[in-house]
Amino acid sequence: MISRAVFFQSLPFLIATGLGESVAGLLFGGLDKAIEQAPGLIVMIPPLIGLRGNIGSALASRLGTATHLGLVSSREILNERAKTEVVTAIILSLILSLLIGVTAFITCGALNLAHMELWKFVFVAASTGFIDGTLLSLMTLGIIFLADRRGADPDNIASPALATIGDLTTLLVLFVIVTGTGVVV
Repeated sequence: MISRAVFFQSLPFLIATGLGESVAGLLFGGLDKAIEQAPGLIVMIPPLIGLRGNIGSALASRLGTATHLGLVSSREILNERAKTEVVTAIILSLILSLLIGVTAFITCGALNLAHMELWKFVFVAASTGFIDGTLLSLMTLGIIFLADRRGADPDNIASPALATIGDLTTLLVLFVIVTGTGVVV
């Protein structure tokens, strides 16, 4: 037996995630010229995408649980608990993105792949991590509190939504950074 509430709250977001992943594929295709010029970028993209989904989903789970427990409510969007969770998620995004940049550089060197200088890897990864981590944290708050205000269970909505939104925003932010800054030419 399935729960009708879980089914009907989750279904629209799960359908949207499938469509969203198609859009993420299109964004990834837009990075083709940058990847041709700096093939080492391809080493960095999967962990950056995975990181956003992991941190965003974990934040959504913590805030969803805090909402159920009454520690966070839609009436008080940015109480101390929510602020602490968001700041922690952003700091984790930045630190782990820096690590991804360094690891991608080392991996490319070890595998003898053509790649950028270390500072470029770190700049692209850290910029993407910080900007996208901030965007996703704010979106997480919005999704959690909108679900709460509408009487839906945030746990049924936030994690699937953020997994897809994280893929889309990570690729979009990475695309803007790589093409807009001229780091990869």
